[in-house]
Amino acid sequence: RQSEPGELSEAMDASKKILEGRIQALQTKEEEYLFQVEELEARIKELSKGKLAKLNTVFSPRRSKTAITVSTKSIIITQKISEGGGSSAELYSCLVDGWSVVMKELGTSTMSQASIEAFSREIRLLELMPPHPNIVRYLFHEVKDNYLRLFMTQYDCSLGSYIRAMKESGERIPLKTIYRVLLDVIRGIEYLHSQNIMHRDLKSENIFILYGERKEIQLCAIGDFDTAKQVSNTKTVLGTPSWMAPEVMAASSTEGYSFPCDSL
Repeated sequence: RQSEPGELSEAMDASKKILEGRIQALQTKEEEYLFQVEELEARIKELSKGKLAKLNTVFSPRRSKTAITVSTKSIIITQKISEGGGSSAELYSCLVDGWSVVMKELGTSTMSQASIEAFSREIRLLELMPPHPNIVRYLFHEVKDNYLRLFMTQYDCSLGSYIRAMKESGERIPLKTIYRVLLDVIRGIEYLHSQNIMHRDLKSENIFILYGERKEIQLCAIGDFDTAKQVSNTKTVLGTPSWMAPEVMAASSTEGYSFPCDSL
């Protein structure tokens, strides 16, 4: 049957209300975006004038010359990545002040003093180390009463994850990629040793990669420094057993752990 004029009018009114509602929602979003833009512009002005508060520094009287200064008032955790290594810290992917970073967090209220000291040592070591492309980039850290947080550059995945993914897909890792990984790791180790730093737990899970546009490995960086030490020599035998150098596994109490042991 043909619609009556009154029914058409009601349908038009209903459609109009729906469209008005959508317009209102879009206007609200626009206002939110404009507010965010204004906040970012204000932040840029503060950065340019150097008015942002300095980050809390406790581990050394010296500050890193390359530390990023940001506000940690708003931290948005987007994903829990994994447990963060020997210090029992946890890794998160998050947004901090508009930066996409990795946060390594250790809750201090329930952790042993040894874990707290290991994590503090890692923060101090990374903070004071001059930046290098094959070493995970320190950005900043935060110290509170019940937790320690270390913020670093976001990488795509660990070398261990990449190897497992290739194995599961049945693909061979190209020889060129293997050479690239080895070269980057060697450069990273060489740099660490030039700074009198031994990593002491090198393995695929502690090597992080960045992909290029074609999903090829573009860069490898060594990370997870909670077992690292800045000394000329040490007698400590330490590391992940399946990844430890043979001479470390066989070391007696009188033999040291020297730089040649820092190898894959």
